[in-house]
Amino acid sequence: MNTAATVHRSSPTSPPRGRWPQQALGPVALAFTLAELLVVIAIIGLLTAVSLPAIRKIAKTDTMNAATRQLLDDLSYARRLAIRHRTTVYMVFLPHQYYILGSAATGPELDKAEELLGLQYSGYALFAKRRAGDQPGQGTPTYLRDWVSLPEGVFIPVWKYTTGYDHAKPFPRTLIPFPFANSPRIPMPYIAFNHQGQLVEFYPNGDPKPIAEDVDIPLARGAVIPPQDPVTKKYIWRQPPQIVENPPNNSINNPNFIHIDWMTGRAKIERPELPGARP
Repeated sequence: MNTAATVHRSSPTSPPRGRWPQQALGPVALAFTLAELLVVIAIIGLLTAVSLPAIRKIAKTDTMNAATRQLLDDLSYARRLAIRHRTTVYMVFLPHQYYILGSAATGPELDKAEELLGLQYSGYALFAKRRAGDQPGQGTPTYLRDWVSLPEGVFIPVWKYTTGYDHAKPFPRTLIPFPFANSPRIPMPYIAFNHQGQLVEFYPNGDPKPIAEDVDIPLARGAVIPPQDPVTKKYIWRQPPQIVENPPNNSINNPNFIHIDWMTGRAKIERPELPGARP
């Protein structure tokens, strides 16, 4: 007699243990699986709808953080240049109504000025009227760095260029060659650091002006949209850009400020702790 363990073999017509043939499941099981898929899709759609506003808010916050970080870094760089080269370094901004003022340029200057139409209320450059080694009474005007723009979605509100608001006074203006260092001079908004790294101001004619107060640069969320030719896509002179703060008036109701101490020239970020509060 064979004493080996008996091997149990499945019948060819019976399914393996724990498994059922597909035809045994029938349409009910298939429909249930489809229903599950629809439920999952619905849940994904609901989660997306709920989280999308939060994602957009995070994206806006990241853009503002990038803008404040960029401006802080560039202000610090301008201050260091002033100390290192023992000269006055200006951070200059395109003037208010630049779409009219800049159109007076000609030739290569006009080409450069036209490029900058896209940087209205968001662009700035670094400039010095003198360099180390210049003789007294003589200077070598130099753009220390070409024009750059704040990240898309952030700009300096118009009121900073015109009337100011509350404690944030408007930019001072002084004569700066534009758009090149050897170009005619035009009044341009600016912030300036002297050879000690302190904030300084000048009258429009270039004479020193006493200053003993801090400076605030507000930043707004939104867009500045210069008009463009629909065919050539070139910017159009003598037409104002569309300026949209989103949310409306956020530069006043929920502002972000770069605050510069006039004595030290050091900058920091100031934000209101509550919506609608001013720093």
